[in-house]
Amino acid sequence: MDKLEAIAGEVDVSSGQVALAWTLTKHSFPVVGARALGHLTDSLSALTFASAKIR
Repeated sequence: MDKLEAIAGEVDVSSGQVALAWTLTKHSFPVVGARALGHLTDSLSALTFASAKIR
């Protein structure tokens, strides 16, 4: 978790966004659930990361 939070701090995003972006670099299809629009927006913004920063 410390490494995840460190990366999130470097790119000014949430640790959840970093985790989701990393999952996407592994050619997988994560299932994202959101009960609020803010949660969905947070998850979708993970798509904007440069994959080189996440690997």
